[in-house]
Amino acid sequence: MTYEFINQWMLVKKVIKKPSIKKLIITPQMLNAFEAFLATQQCVSPNTYAAYLRDLRQLQKFQEQHTRYELREMFIAFREHMYDQGIGARSIARKLSAFRCFFKFVRERYPRKLPEHIMEIMGHMPKLEKKLPRICSVEEIHTMIAAAATDEGPHRLRNQLMCILLYTTGLRVSELVNLRIENVDTTLQLLRITGKGGRVRLVPVVESTYRLIMEYIAYTRPTTYIFFTDSPDHPLCRQTAWRVIRRLAQQAGVLHTVSPHILRHSLATHSLENGWDLRSLQMMLGHERIATTEHYIHLDTAFVKKEYRKRHPRK
Repeated sequence: MTYEFINQWMLVKKVIKKPSIKKLIITPQMLNAFEAFLATQQCVSPNTYAAYLRDLRQLQKFQEQHTRYELREMFIAFREHMYDQGIGARSIARKLSAFRCFFKFVRERYPRKLPEHIMEIMGHMPKLEKKLPRICSVEEIHTMIAAAATDEGPHRLRNQLMCILLYTTGLRVSELVNLRIENVDTTLQLLRITGKGGRVRLVPVVESTYRLIMEYIAYTRPTTYIFFTDSPDHPLCRQTAWRVIRRLAQQAGVLHTVSPHILRHSLATHSLENGWDLRSLQMMLGHERIATTEHYIHLDTAFVKKEYRKRHPRK
C-alpha cells in the first residue's frame, strides 16, 4: 500500500511543476517598496535615487510596449533600443546596475515574481573603455580665475569663488551647490562636506580662499546656502554651476570644454605631480576606496618613474 502511494505521488510531482516565469512585470507596489528601500536602507544620494527610479520606469514602459517578448528577448531588445537611441556604454552600464539592485531587492522581497537566474538572463555589463580624463593645465586654471576676477557682471565674486573652490578643494558640483553656512568651520578654516553615501569629510581651505569665502559671505549675507538662487533658502542648481565654469573657460580662451568635474580631475593630477600621496588625496576627494582614486586620476610618465624609484630603490 505504501509503495503504491509513493509511486502515485512521484507521478503527481512530475505533473505538478513550478510555473516558469517568462514575463517581467514591474508593479507599482514593487516600485514603491524599492523607493523606500533606497531612501531608508541604502541611503543613496538624491541623484542616484532619481536616476535609479528613472531607469526602472524606462524599463517598465519598454516592457509594457513589448509584452510579446519573453525575458531574455526583452532584455536583448531593450539593449538594442538603447544603442539605437545613441546611449553610450557607461550610461547603459549604469542602467543595468540599477536593474541589478532592483532585481536583487525583488528576489528577496517577492521571490515568486522573478526567476532565480534573472541576473544571468539580463546579460553581462557592456565593456567600458578606459579613458584618461581631460584636465586643465595650471596656466589655464590661473587664466580662468583671472577672467572671473575681472568680470564686470553682478555675480563676479560668486563665480570667482566657485571656480577657486572647485579647483582648490576638489568638491563635486553637487557638494558645491549644497554647501551651507554651517559647513564652514571658521576656527579651523575647514569645510565640512557630506559626500556620496552620506559620508562626512573635512576639507582644508587655504588662507586666500578662506578670505574670499568670508568676503563673499559678508557681501551676499546668505542665510542657509552659500550659493543660492533668488531665495537664500534655495541652493543654486548644478546646471548653473556648469554654465558658469564653461563661460569662464571660454572667456579665458581655453580651447577644450571645461566642467566642474574637469577642475576636480585637474586638482587630483596636479596634487600628485607635486608630491601628494594617494591616501591623502583619497581623503580629500571623498572616495570610499583608494582604487577609485587610482582610477580617477591619470599620471604622467615622469611622475610614475619618480614614484617607482622612490619606493623600489636599487641596492
